[in-house]
Amino acid sequence: LATDQLRAVDKTRLIRKVGAIEAADQARISAALVEFFS
Repeated sequence: LATDQLRAVDKTRLIRKVGAIEAADQARISAALVEFFS
């Protein structure tokens, strides 16, 4: 449960830092995050 919360916080932080980026880049980042955290 704590890990899920940490993931959500990290994703939110990352998205906020990155800002508006290409959809393809978002997909790559999401895939990388999923791979990294799983």
